[in-house]
Amino acid sequence: MHVQVVHDEGYEERTVFGNLKIVFGLGAIGCAAYAHFLAGDFPASWWIIFACVTAYAACQVALTYVVTRLEKGAILCTKKPTHIALTSGISLSSFRRNYSDEYMLRIESMNGKDGCKPASFKRKINRWFYEDGELAEDKFKGEVRELLKEYEKKNTSPKKTK
Repeated sequence: MHVQVVHDEGYEERTVFGNLKIVFGLGAIGCAAYAHFLAGDFPASWWIIFACVTAYAACQVALTYVVTRLEKGAILCTKKPTHIALTSGISLSSFRRNYSDEYMLRIESMNGKDGCKPASFKRKINRWFYEDGELAEDKFKGEVRELLKEYEKKNTSPKKTK
């Protein structure tokens, strides 16, 4: 739902990280499948299996790098918006500890060096549920929309009029 709110506000998803994860994942699967089914008998094909294991490890290292360093655990990364004067796209991430009733949502710049101030909230999750256990989507979407507006307000300068 948070992703839908960000899309509705005019932000376009940056799919390059998802595409990289697919490529590296498929590469690792291909290496593992080739080593298991097509490499031949073990003593004669040890070098092929070694190459497949090495390529598999390289794909996993690259995949881990994309997830931890580039994407930084975000659930949504966007391109630089055209409707507002921000210096880069945004990263939307969420967090909730095990057995906790507090949920944190954070919006920050994709480029950590541009000086943009992040916006976040930490709320108890019961505020978004009705007594019958159904999610109050309108309340949740409203708070996400407010958080996005707060981020935009913090990080855009007002245009000068002549």
